[in-house]
Amino acid sequence: MSQNKAELRKLFLDKRKRMQQPEVERRSSFVVKNFVSLSSQSLLDIVFWGGYRALPGEVDFDLQYRRILEVGTPLAFPRMTADNKRIEFYRVTSLDNRNEWDLHPWGISQPKSSQPKVEAGELGGIIVPLLCGDRAGSRIGYGKGYYDCYLEGYQGWKCGIAFDWQVLTESVPTDNYDVPLDFLITETDIVSCSTRSLPVSEKFS
Repeated sequence: MSQNKAELRKLFLDKRKRMQQPEVERRSSFVVKNFVSLSSQSLLDIVFWGGYRALPGEVDFDLQYRRILEVGTPLAFPRMTADNKRIEFYRVTSLDNRNEWDLHPWGISQPKSSQPKVEAGELGGIIVPLLCGDRAGSRIGYGKGYYDCYLEGYQGWKCGIAFDWQVLTESVPTDNYDVPLDFLITETDIVSCSTRSLPVSEKFS
């Protein structure tokens, strides 16, 4: 890979900005379908997921979140700490209740600090956004390292979701602190990235 992280961030942010919302919604529906296939066939033991609220151009997972919440299954989402140096997860019961949500100055929807805080060990799986990644589970985010910091030592399943065009055929550059994904889910593929996820991948070969 001849491009460094900064160059790849710029490249994929530019690509994402060119996506129209109808295309985002159409592609996201297929990503959700593959996530459901994976979770219902191989990750049934997960009863508590951590998610994220999409920025423009990211995979929109709200449809699946609503399905989860409708059956009473818990969900948690990240909130920036007051010093903007890390994220913490808080439980919500609705995506629409304004008493549970506020808006970070950076334009990110996040749970209010009055919501129940969730420790990482309580989450069976975390749905992770990315700008781009590879089939080995390496990902490039926005460069702040929030998810890598949170996922360090995390024992649950780490499921990255992306559109097909965000997955590189070559390896993306990594640093020692980068935490690889267990799965990478796109519109057309479910990629097992880690050694422990390889037996699961047999169902989707």
